[in-house]
Amino acid sequence: MPTFKNAKTITLPLFYDPKKPWYSALKNVDAKGEPVILRAKLVGGDVLYWYGYLSYNGDPTMAANTPMGTTATFTALADSILVEGA
Repeated sequence: MPTFKNAKTITLPLFYDPKKPWYSALKNVDAKGEPVILRAKLVGGDVLYWYGYLSYNGDPTMAANTPMGTTATFTALADSILVEGA
C-alpha cells in the first residue's frame, strides 16, 4: 500500500517565441507562484479544467537541426473537472 500519492503533471512542449503573447503570460503566471486554472478544449466539444501550479522559465532548449523549444509544466492540485459539450 503506497504511503503517498505522486503529483499529477501535464507537460506542454512549446516552440520558443518570446514575441508571442502567451510567452509573457506564462512568465507572469510562473513569477506570481499562485494556483491557476488550466483549460483544455477537446475535439468533441468537451472541456477539462484543472487547478494547480504552472511552471515556466522560458529558456529555449537547443539541439542540432531542430527548432528551439520551451516547456510549460502544470502540476494539478486535484482531479480534473469535465464539462460535457452540448
